[in-house]
Amino acid sequence: MNFSSNVTQGFAPITVYTYFEAGNYSVNLTTINQNGTDSKRAKILVQKIM
Repeated sequence: MNFSSNVTQGFAPITVYTYFEAGNYSVNLTTINQNGTDSKRAKILVQKIM
C-alpha cells in the first residue's frame, strides 16, 4: 500500500488502511524521495473502539 502524509493531497487514490480486528500487527513504513529510500518496521497494538 502507498500512503500519503497529507490526507487531502497526494497520488490518487489516497490510501488509508483500516484494521477491523483488535490485536498486534507488524507495520512497515517506507519513504521515497530524490535522496533515496528509507524503511522503518514497528509493532503496533490496535485496540477495540470503546
